[in-house]
Amino acid sequence: MIFKKIGKVADLCIVCRGVRPFRLKKVTHKSKLLGYEKECLDCRIKSKTDRSKYANICRKHNVTVEFLISDTFPHLREHYREELRKDKFVDEDNLPMLTDEERLEMIREPFDIFIPFIEKRHPAEIYFDRRTIKSCLFTFIIPLLLIFSPKPNIPTEIVNYFYYFAIAFLIISSIVSFYYLKNANKFYLKNFIFPRIGKSVAPLKPTTDELEHILNSLKNSGASVAKYIKIKDIMFYVDMYIKNAEW
Repeated sequence: MIFKKIGKVADLCIVCRGVRPFRLKKVTHKSKLLGYEKECLDCRIKSKTDRSKYANICRKHNVTVEFLISDTFPHLREHYREELRKDKFVDEDNLPMLTDEERLEMIREPFDIFIPFIEKRHPAEIYFDRRTIKSCLFTFIIPLLLIFSPKPNIPTEIVNYFYYFAIAFLIISSIVSFYYLKNANKFYLKNFIFPRIGKSVAPLKPTTDELEHILNSLKNSGASVAKYIKIKDIMFYVDMYIKNAEW
């Protein structure tokens, strides 16, 4: 598939809990249009979107969110009236205005968004991305260059040290590469998924009981990968964002 950037639009980001600028991309395969993808320029979350809801696509740089709203999605606040109503209570720290059902629904929203991301990069499987491929190539290319590169007029003792170093480097780097390869998806969860879930639910100040209820609900609905989401990891980022008030 080919993802072609075509401009910017304004839209609602569930993770950021507000209206944000998005990069809009056209998705094609063999010249056939498959749809459109939007990427939040704040949290970098990508999701499918409907091109028809945008009145225009902005191709200008350094524009404000308000400009993007008026230029690309003038009816945004009407379109997301109910979502913005609930987010306003959250922004104003007026959480009692939310019903228990609305509160749990809002806490669950980012989990529903990220479950497909976790399924794509299952923590129990090995996933090859650019970083892991580069790591594997580096592991083998450097020692081979050391071993087979020309060594004119170099004493035999020095050449032997080259071989010893190359073998040691190969062994150590192979162990490191295998460890990273085996745990790459777990690092992805901790470094990409958990911080964003934490950021999204932090304004709602969820309890561990609420998070446990949501995870059990996800597991019962068939999302088996929910078992890899650890409440303590989510609460770590929730506490961090609450402390720094970054929403």
